[in-house]
Amino acid sequence: MKAKKTIIALGLLFVLAFFLRFYSLPSNLFIGPEQGRDLLVIRDLVMSHKLILIGPKTDVDGIFHGPLFYYLSSIPFFLSLGNPIFISGFLILIQSVTVFLVYIIGRDFFNKRTGYIAAILFTVSFGSIVYSRWLSNPPLSVPMGALFFYFLYKYIKGDRKYLLLVSIFFGITFQVEFINLPFLSIVMAIVLLKYWRIFLKERISVLILSLTLLLFTAFGTYLFFDIRHEFLITNSLMKLLNNPTQYFSFVSTVSHAIKMFIQFMSDFILPISFSVIPLVLLIVFVLWREKHKVLDASSFLILLWIFIPLLTLILLRHDVIQHFFLLSGIGLILGIAICLEKIMRAYFKLGLLIVFSLVGIHMYVWFSNIPNNKNIYFQTTQAELKYSDQERVIAWVYQEGKDESFDIQSYTIPYWSQQAWEYLFWYSGKEKNYFPTKEAKILYVIIQEDPSSQAFQDSWLNNTVSAWGEREKVATFGALRVEKLRTK
Repeated sequence: MKAKKTIIALGLLFVLAFFLRFYSLPSNLFIGPEQGRDLLVIRDLVMSHKLILIGPKTDVDGIFHGPLFYYLSSIPFFLSLGNPIFISGFLILIQSVTVFLVYIIGRDFFNKRTGYIAAILFTVSFGSIVYSRWLSNPPLSVPMGALFFYFLYKYIKGDRKYLLLVSIFFGITFQVEFINLPFLSIVMAIVLLKYWRIFLKERISVLILSLTLLLFTAFGTYLFFDIRHEFLITNSLMKLLNNPTQYFSFVSTVSHAIKMFIQFMSDFILPISFSVIPLVLLIVFVLWREKHKVLDASSFLILLWIFIPLLTLILLRHDVIQHFFLLSGIGLILGIAICLEKIMRAYFKLGLLIVFSLVGIHMYVWFSNIPNNKNIYFQTTQAELKYSDQERVIAWVYQEGKDESFDIQSYTIPYWSQQAWEYLFWYSGKEKNYFPTKEAKILYVIIQEDPSSQAFQDSWLNNTVSAWGEREKVATFGALRVEKLRTK
């Protein structure tokens, strides 16, 4: 009976999690140049069977994430014939199912009450909700990283079969986002030092197989790509590490990394301000557990889960972006959950009040932002760009075209990145086999509002667009303007 109630409760949390993450997405889905680029690659993977060895590019030239995001996204692409809403919904489904995993980790690491608290907090976490709506590879660090830490814990606690899964999900989590590699490597190094006796008891054949699986899963596609492309990734990585101009000062790195970490914590735990309260709670958690002379495996892994990304980024002394901490997301929630569980054990009503207060705060922030598409981390510079407006633009173009050949140009942020519009016109025109063509006499210029570079945009319109042809018609859809030109 208790098991049935648990399944029902978690099922309700799953439904709520999916609703909170998918709500208004058909209108507000963000498809910018990076999303367009990725969708074009996925289209070629499914439609033209172009197998790929690397994934999206990172912010560093010559270094790429793994291709897992592309292959995973090819499933909903195939099922929906390329519908971006369906693809995003599929990825949100993965994030929502993680509610069950969060409960299991909390239960197995600590106890059932901690599992329930963590599952509730994950369900309503504003940071978790926002990142789930990002049609990109980084959010997958949340569920994949959670599986890595869970399997690692199970192995440390004596279940030997989980070592192979640790190896596989080490590789998978790295494939999702390149920055996870140093995080997980340091975690594994520390775990090996602390629990070396456990690994020494393992059969040598299992250790060799596990290491082989880890290396193949993590680096197999990179190795084949590097061999085919004159070791582009290896050379780019060495250039990055050996270039002293790429390093920030230690003081500025510490300051910026901590600032980004606290902001990330606030989004996940207490999204009402740029607050240090989550950090204080975590310190309380550490001190609470330190009363034991030796940290148990669960507390030890939670601390690694939360703080290793921060410490690693400080040591690397490169630029720190907020989403680099996504691996820590569930670890943070579990850390807060165990603090709240301890409070509830001593003062049940107080602990329950804090849990309800956190849920209320997250829901208030959700109602204040998600329906209006505000304070979306990955869309801060393009808050008004919405999929619904892009659909209206395309519908207007096809209505105006009336089967006449046409081409498109667009002003995008960043500049000269046409991939999003290229994909969306392909998706909308594939049923009629009606696509933009370079030989057309009609040119539709799609212009995205750019208040931060208004002078540059005005110059582009006056000096470049005006030279392309004579304007025949103009239409506006939200933050997008379309000009129909007849080319000279």
